[in-house]
Amino acid sequence: MKNCIIFGCGFYGRAAICKLSLIYNVLYYVDNDPEIWGNAINGIKVISPDELYRLYDENDADIIICCRPYMEIYRQLARNGITACYSMVEGFMYRIDSDETPYPVSLMPLAPYKKSSRYEKNILFVQNTACIRTHKFAAVMSTLRYKVFLLYTIAPPKYNNSSFEKYYSDIFTASTADEIVDFINNSEFDIVHSSNEPDILTSILVGTNKKIVFDTHDMMSMCGYVSTEHLALEFIATSGSDGLIHVSEGCYNYAERKYNIGNKPVLLIGNYPMRQYEVSPKAKLSETDGEIHCVYEGGMTFSDKTHARYMKDIWKPIIDAGIHIHFYTNADERSCREYADSSRYLHYEGNFGTEQLIEEMTKYDCGLALFNINGTNRRILENSSANKIYEYLNAGLPVFSSNLKYYASFLYENNVGRVYNTKQDIYEQLLSLKKIRIPKDFLNDNKLTFESEADNIEMFYNKVKNGEV
Repeated sequence: MKNCIIFGCGFYGRAAICKLSLIYNVLYYVDNDPEIWGNAINGIKVISPDELYRLYDENDADIIICCRPYMEIYRQLARNGITACYSMVEGFMYRIDSDETPYPVSLMPLAPYKKSSRYEKNILFVQNTACIRTHKFAAVMSTLRYKVFLLYTIAPPKYNNSSFEKYYSDIFTASTADEIVDFINNSEFDIVHSSNEPDILTSILVGTNKKIVFDTHDMMSMCGYVSTEHLALEFIATSGSDGLIHVSEGCYNYAERKYNIGNKPVLLIGNYPMRQYEVSPKAKLSETDGEIHCVYEGGMTFSDKTHARYMKDIWKPIIDAGIHIHFYTNADERSCREYADSSRYLHYEGNFGTEQLIEEMTKYDCGLALFNINGTNRRILENSSANKIYEYLNAGLPVFSSNLKYYASFLYENNVGRVYNTKQDIYEQLLSLKKIRIPKDFLNDNKLTFESEADNIEMFYNKVKNGEV
């Protein structure tokens, strides 16, 4: 195997090891951040750029830039004598040399997939790094005796959701747009299901000869200002696909006004859990110390103060009131521990798979669905559907939510939570919230699981396959 050195230790660099290690012997990571020099990521040492310049010739290694500002890094390398390297962005591989033009590079050409029999029903799921929602669709269809496949561009399920690998009959990867198009055009897939962010993947897929489903999740143009490029990609993906999936009626109405999508099949399905998990409740922490213990699960950021998941300002009044917050997240562990160390009322609990997480959460008093709301993200939050809401309810926890239209109506209509009123005493609000009791089979009784939607999902796919509206 040829040697390579990965430049960039962020998400793209960390995830790239999954694909690159199939064909390369990865020697080092390189980064411009001196705080991480000498550390190990994925068991591989992080070195400084100066060390790279010394080691480059003697190791005969390809340098692969794995970060968005790849041309800036290329110019940094070129100034130090390295004028030919590669970049990998969104999982697509390019060669860059002195003319500074990225040329696509095929790493592992794919053999077309052929059905095992003419009776086989199958679906190919496509996403840069498959999210939990994509895995749920795959799991449901596998229970209905469909063969399900996954094509990823950045990282496979084992990177963050290894328990879902078992549902896929095979998992493919590609490193150029041409590879994806050729593979799909020459394979025997009934449906290709693609997820947004980045919309570029669906925009590539609509140029193939297969029926394409576009799961819009939260449409990117609902995020306030987005670039002209993003708007164009969303238009191509939405108008060019053969069927659309939305997380809420509000999201569908937005897309209908914007793109006039009434001429194709549409499925509305929230970010429900896979099923109502039967877990053994743990003893409440509050029964031991008499204090209130809240839990948050989901994404977090610690640097972007405009992001919906920047929690420091939102959680401060809660911890200042002497209320504990336990958080489970796949965010950077070092940042999480530093944040937890800032208050005795903050507790970083790590990251768990869904069923184990739900069981863990039974020991708390309520679940937090609070967001950092501003003019840029309010519209998308108003029309979103969060996994955490249903997982809190699965754990028997009432929900404490930001004042958002979708969440507020759901919580009050079902008497399963309350909206945070910033003008009232927060301790008293949570004390009252604790008294709400969640029915044991709430999700099953209200058909709020992917399993309960199985027939509707299959019906939708069949409409797409048959060209029905």
